[in-house]
Amino acid sequence: MMNEKVNHETTASQTTLAIGGKKISRELEDEIFEKRLLRKLDCIEKLNNGRNKKNFFIVHPNHGMLYQYKELAAALEKEFNVYGILARGLKPGGKMPEDPERMAGDYLEQILKLQKSGTYFVAGFCGGNPVAYEIGRRLEKSGHKVGKIVLLDSHVFVTDLTWKYMRRVKLLPGFKKKKIIARNMEFFQQEMRTGKYDLRDDDEGGFRKKKVEKYMDVLCRYVVSLDIVNAPLLVPQAIKTPRPVATQERFDRITRSTATLIKVPGTHDSMLEQPHVTILAEVIINYPEKV
Repeated sequence: MMNEKVNHETTASQTTLAIGGKKISRELEDEIFEKRLLRKLDCIEKLNNGRNKKNFFIVHPNHGMLYQYKELAAALEKEFNVYGILARGLKPGGKMPEDPERMAGDYLEQILKLQKSGTYFVAGFCGGNPVAYEIGRRLEKSGHKVGKIVLLDSHVFVTDLTWKYMRRVKLLPGFKKKKIIARNMEFFQQEMRTGKYDLRDDDEGGFRKKKVEKYMDVLCRYVVSLDIVNAPLLVPQAIKTPRPVATQERFDRITRSTATLIKVPGTHDSMLEQPHVTILAEVIINYPEKV
């Protein structure tokens, strides 16, 4: 298991392995193992040098890239190994998943290859928040423990109308829920085709990035989940955010645990930069996890 392989308590001086006739530390062995595995995971990148027991997975924002998380990852390094989830469509010839349902499944599959068991910590930022929430929900549905879900400067992706819709269908049999989700995903695909946002093999650079951003913009209007989570929700909101202010009630109703909205310094973007990101990291680290 990745957790056991990478996150050893044993020190380098206590345990060594012989490879090619030379002894290397357990720490170096773990690092080599991790790098080999990450080369096979085309959507996950490690963003800090943490060698901790806890992994922190953060989904890309609307532009699909991970550069905005570098300073946050460094600030979390003593507590978490931070892994960013990169949008697949940014790479030359790459395609975005057909719809948000497949996107969440794709990212979840890669997370489980990196960490097979233990407690999961999932986060998103901006348009990545509903995807992070859905990943957390699916982890729980599969019997995994989610310590907390962090929604950075999140808009209320479960609106009042969506909430009423969720309440109406929550008692339906599983196969009917699947049909409803499938229908929503068909609408998503239709909107992508109508807007000509589908990625082509010959799309390059800025044009490819714009299509990824449009995909994420459209994604935020479609419901993937028809259920709530058990994990605590932490919702740090930038003091100077231009986004609509969310109410406590709207987040309370999508978790069986606790939801905490907390103001942090900065704007929507600068909350992830120094000096503000240090406070944001402290909030994430100190917010209680599910026990």
